[in-house]
Amino acid sequence: MENKTNTNTTTTAKKDQAVKGKTYTVGKLKYKATSTTKVTVTGVKNKKLTSATIGATVKIKGKSVKVTAIGSNAFAKCKKLKKVTIGKNVTTIGKKAFYKCSALKTVTVKGKKVKSVGKNAFKGIAKKAKLKTPASKKKAYKKLFKIK
Repeated sequence: MENKTNTNTTTTAKKDQAVKGKTYTVGKLKYKATSTTKVTVTGVKNKKLTSATIGATVKIKGKSVKVTAIGSNAFAKCKKLKKVTIGKNVTTIGKKAFYKCSALKTVTVKGKKVKSVGKNAFKGIAKKAKLKTPASKKKAYKKLFKIK
């Protein structure tokens, strides 16, 4: 009986954290764990989403984990999406992340850590879309995001 107790204790410790490679749905977004402390936004629960807030962290199994990336095709073809707020820990935005989100007019970036934006990440969004960024990163982000 002691062996079973020890096994359960070990299993319980592992259940308290995100499992690398596993996908979790929290709120309206889907996340994939890239490690026990970092996740990537991989998609949405419903394509009829009108606004999305990608926080700096998200609670998975009671623990806060950093949201460090937006995956490829994560919000692709969410035609009703109008507004997106990107959290301060996001460093990478994947290719075609917001592809053909034709109603997307406002993209707000809270952090200063975005290093790369994938090809066609914002292709097909509203022509008069606005990018709101921290003042110190405005010039760099304008070039990186290629939004006029």
